[in-house]
Amino acid sequence: MRLGHAFGIAEARPEPGSRTRQAPGGTVRTALVVVKRLRSAPGRCAGAFRAASEPVVDRPGPWAVGQPRVTFGRETDATRDDEPVAAARPSGAGGPPCGRVLAPRPRPRREPSGISCRHGGATMAYEGMIAETVSINGDNGDPISAYVARPLGPGPFPGMVLIHHAPGWDEWYRETTRKLAHHGYATISHNLYHRAGAGKPDDVAAKVRAEGGVADAQVIGDTEGAVAWLRAQPYLNRKVGLLGTCSGGRHTFLFACRSKSIDAAVELWGGRVVMSQEELTEKQPKAPIDFTADLSCPLLGLFGNEDRSPTPAQVNQHEAELERHGKDFEFHRYDGAGHGFFYYDRPMYRVEQALDGWRKVFAFLEKHLLV
Repeated sequence: MRLGHAFGIAEARPEPGSRTRQAPGGTVRTALVVVKRLRSAPGRCAGAFRAASEPVVDRPGPWAVGQPRVTFGRETDATRDDEPVAAARPSGAGGPPCGRVLAPRPRPRREPSGISCRHGGATMAYEGMIAETVSINGDNGDPISAYVARPLGPGPFPGMVLIHHAPGWDEWYRETTRKLAHHGYATISHNLYHRAGAGKPDDVAAKVRAEGGVADAQVIGDTEGAVAWLRAQPYLNRKVGLLGTCSGGRHTFLFACRSKSIDAAVELWGGRVVMSQEELTEKQPKAPIDFTADLSCPLLGLFGNEDRSPTPAQVNQHEAELERHGKDFEFHRYDGAGHGFFYYDRPMYRVEQALDGWRKVFAFLEKHLLV
């Protein structure tokens, strides 16, 4: 076949005994290789070429270091160097007789560079994740929506449940769900406001606030449903942690005291763990701090010293109660930071404190969830 006057197209057929390679998540099909046809010369074979047999990997997934990429009749420097590549070769002076193909001389294998983002592991390898919205059974068996992300592969992976804050189930929680998955955790973030209907997170949150918020008992039931859904997945390593921010931090501590189904809890600036008698309501009849004796797992707490909910005095009280009951916990406080200093999409973001805080979060999770 011909392409114009200068190029030819040939369907690649593997040589007998040759191997094809397949990148993770892709399917192998035969490449069409375009090679240049050269003018004939006296005593030479006119337009002789030989098509390379190369794999083409369909999407999804970017190419990782060390995986094959198809170009016109050759592999790039990112490919494995120890496998010969068949390429188009015109016969000519100094070249092989017509029909022979030269293979490149063996070169030392190049080790891929980079460091894995997962658990401080070995060098960078192929990465991928799957993220989607699912429906789970919440409190009283009510169906509620949840966002799930996990690394590709069979696992096993440690699990994380992410509880959103009072302003709603917004974009930050989807991004954080994927962040945890990128670090190797199968993660679910459930929508505590599902029963309030669809809409923009701010609008839905305003509706929930007007109704007096969500009941603590309902939050516990919804979160128990998220934990149960995660534990039912075949890729889990049997360990599940819980992380929440703002009111989600409060709910994280409350759940860790009222349930024995998690292995670690991360409370980020949980407001109203300490509550006055006047703050108690029908939906929140008891302050979480009053359940401290029942805390069932190790606890990590991160707080800003400029926060007003919780205040430094309330964090002191929270810490003193944990010490009084001999609980396994660690609290870290940050000068120059207030409420929500992880929220990079809001003015309260504090980059240095947030980066250090994430390092502490992942060190804590690695200690308690990796088996």
